[in-house]
Amino acid sequence: MKKIIFTVMAMAGILLMAGCPNGSTEEDVNSSEKYITGFKFLGADNHAALPEDVEGSITGNDITLTVPYGTTLTDLKPTISFSDEASVNPASGTAVDFNNPVTYTVTAQDGTTRNYTITVNVAPPNTGKSITSFKFEADNNDALSEDVPSSINGNVITLTVPHGTALTALKPAISFSDEASVNPASGTAMDFSNPVTYTVTAQDGTTRNYTVTVNVELPGITLNFSGEQDDESVTASHEKANSGTQITLTANNLGAGRKVALSASGINISPAVVIASGGTATFTMPDTEVTVTATFSNLEAGYAVEHTADAVSFGMHYVPGGTFEMGYTGVAEPVHTVTLTKDFWMGETEVTQGLWEAVWGNEWPGNGPTQESGDGDNYPAYEMDWYDAAAFCNELTKADDSINDEQQVYYSDEALTIAYTKENGTNHDAIYPAWDKKGYRLPTEAEWEYAARYINGTSWNGGDHVSGDTSEPYNTSAVIGNYAWYDGNNGSSGTPDYGSKEVGQKTANALGLKDMSGNVWEWCYDRKADYDSSPQSDPHGADSGDKRVRRGGGWNQTSDNLQLGFRRDYKQTHRYKLFGFRLCKTAD
Repeated sequence: MKKIIFTVMAMAGILLMAGCPNGSTEEDVNSSEKYITGFKFLGADNHAALPEDVEGSITGNDITLTVPYGTTLTDLKPTISFSDEASVNPASGTAVDFNNPVTYTVTAQDGTTRNYTITVNVAPPNTGKSITSFKFEADNNDALSEDVPSSINGNVITLTVPHGTALTALKPAISFSDEASVNPASGTAMDFSNPVTYTVTAQDGTTRNYTVTVNVELPGITLNFSGEQDDESVTASHEKANSGTQITLTANNLGAGRKVALSASGINISPAVVIASGGTATFTMPDTEVTVTATFSNLEAGYAVEHTADAVSFGMHYVPGGTFEMGYTGVAEPVHTVTLTKDFWMGETEVTQGLWEAVWGNEWPGNGPTQESGDGDNYPAYEMDWYDAAAFCNELTKADDSINDEQQVYYSDEALTIAYTKENGTNHDAIYPAWDKKGYRLPTEAEWEYAARYINGTSWNGGDHVSGDTSEPYNTSAVIGNYAWYDGNNGSSGTPDYGSKEVGQKTANALGLKDMSGNVWEWCYDRKADYDSSPQSDPHGADSGDKRVRRGGGWNQTSDNLQLGFRRDYKQTHRYKLFGFRLCKTAD
């Protein structure tokens, strides 16, 4: 019987277990989960107090949130996430005063509970009070064509606006620390004619002042070229400059026989034409932008340039090199072909007494000028020997600021290291020329005749003419007095018309050179040598001898002595009232 009862009870147990899935009991059906999984303040639900969402930090039963400085805690609505089938009190979305910790209770499905303590902290005020960017945007400033950034260095802000910008109503765009404010406000038009103070106030009420200085860009210099060849150019000493600044313009890589004319509206550029590479011109910067036009072109034969030495001005004329027939049948033979490979400059007149004394001093190497033979600043210098004339050329090179002293042509040593001096000249020391130098010198005999006979580079005055006369046939009595002082128009001794005459009164030749015939004989560099019929290039005369060539005739000479082919020589140590000279220099 007991065995039957046990069997029935076992079967009943099996049936009961089969009716309960997974072997659970009725007490296990309701969940005991009761967790808060998320607690935050949504900005959308708290728009009056919060600008953005604030997420809580959950540690055990403690939940902490930090809201921005200034947030009002009396009416915040949290959004709460919690366990499924559970409930929370106060409910999610219910406005609660969080000035003190608040307890939230989560009740599980099975009725069990868990309490959470919610603490809301207010963040301390932001202390940032920095300007991080300050600029003028072209879109907000009609006076500007492009944005102007700034340089911020400590509490100093600097901007530079284009030349001509009005400073009286510029609107800055300002970036600054979060939660701070700036005064004057970003976008407010201000007068920046003087520095302006901007004050940044941090969230905590502290302040920082910035000084904003706006500079106006200096007026600029623009260079426009025309006619340039190869690498020819002009550069300015400044790209921008204050009003009153002296600006230097420099010609670069200017070719031989080339010039550049410089001009700018309303500006005086001096000199207006530069004729040598490395040559300069200057002007004074106005308070406006300047555009300089540099026009490159070839030098014209006879182009004149005024030089100054010790306040005395004198002219030099450009002579392009070329080939001509030197000598003249019946005057100086044999006629032979000479080529001058280098362009050069020739003095417009003979060296004057005024220029001589300005450079050399009042002590003449010889007797000096006399009233009877012509005395005055504009009379030709005379009474110097060949050595004196060569030494003067070096002295003039040093006195002319447009020529570097290193360009002196004459030296007292064969190594060309010791420049020839007045003292060397007085001692009649040997002279060694450096023909590559660009300083003043005596013309070679070939240069003198070439310049005296020049008409246009292909046509030449006859060797039986005076310089400048192109009549054919040559009639000395009819035309020579138009071009030269000689015995035919010289007065008698003791009269005012006797002696040398002031330079430059007679008609110039095709190159603008005056008195090439008559007035005073002109020393040339060359020792006299007999002509050779073979062609020559850049001849310099004989290698030895104590006589040097004179050309052109003088005020008491007959017309035969004035003929362009006529040659005379004299001892190089001789000084005389009829002996003067003319300047020459090799072109750059």
